[in-house]
Amino acid sequence: MLRGTDWASPETAFGTGEELYPCLVRLLDPGPTVPEARAAFGGLELVRHQNSIHEATAPVALFVAALLARRGTQRGGAADDVCAPLLGWLADVAHDCDDTCAAAGERGFDGNYL
Repeated sequence: MLRGTDWASPETAFGTGEELYPCLVRLLDPGPTVPEARAAFGGLELVRHQNSIHEATAPVALFVAALLARRGTQRGGAADDVCAPLLGWLADVAHDCDDTCAAAGERGFDGNYL
């Protein structure tokens, strides 16, 4: 999935997804240091900046879900220091995709969005 996606094409909050690839590769490391993991998590915010969904959100969420399954399998079902924040990120993305959440973010004022 990582190599099969043209990361320069999908849009993020700040341009294209070209910057996502190095962040996602860092997450593949079986034992990243805390600073490495934090840097990678920070890069994921490109696809959900201020709780918004972008074109690159879906492929990144699919990658994160696959990565969680892989890390769990490698550890006999046990979570590690990377799994918990990734699962939290995935839950946040799911919440951001919720219609109620989206509607609350589109409150109108005199016919204009706030």
